[in-house]
Amino acid sequence: LVLETQAPPSGAPFLERAEGGFIYTQQKVAQAINEEFFACIREEREPVITGRDGLMALKVVLAAYESGRSHEVVRIE
Repeated sequence: LVLETQAPPSGAPFLERAEGGFIYTQQKVAQAINEEFFACIREEREPVITGRDGLMALKVVLAAYESGRSHEVVRIE
């Protein structure tokens, strides 16, 4: 996974400078996710992005695929 951006978001440890901007690397993203997970356990807090957030993102993607296939509006519940 490589996403290019012109300016790094503040506090984004998974960015590397590259020609024309910055890139997100899959390894560094995975490391940041793991660090957040363990910090949540240590600090007994909810993660920044919850399981509910992930479920909604999945529903949006699946609805987009279904809408593209059927050429119909797909409602998300």
